[in-house]
Amino acid sequence: MKVLITFLLLGVWPTTVTAWNPPRRSADALLGHWYVPSRQSTIEFFKAGDRYFARITEVGGSWKTKFAQAKGRIIISNLKFTEGEWTGGELINPDSNARFDLTLTLHNQDSATAVAYKGIRFLHRDFKMVRQQPGSEGFAGIP
Repeated sequence: MKVLITFLLLGVWPTTVTAWNPPRRSADALLGHWYVPSRQSTIEFFKAGDRYFARITEVGGSWKTKFAQAKGRIIISNLKFTEGEWTGGELINPDSNARFDLTLTLHNQDSATAVAYKGIRFLHRDFKMVRQQPGSEGFAGIP
């Protein structure tokens, strides 16, 4: 009986352990072009050393009035990949230059959430992002 129980535990345990652990994400999975919340403007994530940054690549929709001159400007800096998410970064508002702490989580290859906060993560604002697929166009005609 002990042998049967041991066999069952050893046979079941590996599948149970893998079911509890989320899949490991590659640190570079964030790289590329992403639509910001309105899906009318895009940012591009790039890597420098072991840190990740993002710059505004296209400005459309409601962003045109405030951020038209910010195209090409870095608005996310110093994200570091640790334990399945990007942390320790900074979001810079291109209009006011206000700076916020930033953490970014990838839900799957094509959707992510950025959490911006000032000192205390409890008081935060979430930003949903969707990856721009090659050859796709946004609502503002962004390639």
